[in-house]
Amino acid sequence: MHVDNYGVTEKAPSDTALDSHLERLFRNGYTVLDSNFNDQFLDNINLKVKEARQSYELEHGIEFLKSIDESYSLRAPFLYDPIFLEIAFNKNVMQLISSILGDGFILNQQNLVINPSGEKYNQLFWHRDLPYQHFTSSRPIALNALFCLVDFTAENGSTAVLPSSHKHESFPSESFVRETSLTVNAKRGQFIVMDAMTFHSGTMNNSAHERVGLNNVYAPPIIKKQIELNQSDFHYSLESLPENSKLKLGLNYVTAHNISSYLKSRVK
Repeated sequence: MHVDNYGVTEKAPSDTALDSHLERLFRNGYTVLDSNFNDQFLDNINLKVKEARQSYELEHGIEFLKSIDESYSLRAPFLYDPIFLEIAFNKNVMQLISSILGDGFILNQQNLVINPSGEKYNQLFWHRDLPYQHFTSSRPIALNALFCLVDFTAENGSTAVLPSSHKHESFPSESFVRETSLTVNAKRGQFIVMDAMTFHSGTMNNSAHERVGLNNVYAPPIIKKQIELNQSDFHYSLESLPENSKLKLGLNYVTAHNISSYLKSRVK
């Protein structure tokens, strides 16, 4: 549909699908992106999720995880199986992220987020994916891509967003939140991509099944990673990974412990 206007001398491009996603991200703070993963791959991911959860709970102890309100999260699932990196480095996501952050970004964090049936959980609180930060910037300094392992619907707890909240420093009033927040429905295999400064939250899951998502946060290496990882933390050999994936994990970006270490790191 043609949109009539007058007095307009500058206009955002809309020639490609990428242009449209970029405009939604910059203006609204979020967009929904297709992954183009096929059903067989998605089914395989669900099997890997079950295996990773079992390993994670065995490694850290389910009772301990419950005691610290972490039983519905799985930190860095890519440590358990490289299939989670295939999601994080999906071609469509990489094209979108690199269009904003350039090529020098890394995977700052990856978390499996489970919205349980009929229970409250910690992601029901409004938050930014760079928490405790209250500032604005002319362009995103970090982005998150929430991968939907099931359909995200109003019944099972779609992600709620506050459009354009990445443009404002403070969290709005309760009345404003009630009036302007909206839920984002997405299909299994899609990503909900957000400016990491956009306020969002999970919503109550009133279905009979868990709503499972895989959240990936991308940022320049100047932003401290959620967890500092070493190659020994992985449950598989990194030799099988593409070189670009190894770089995007940020394993080479380590803060020098002293001046001598920093100077040695400068040697080519």
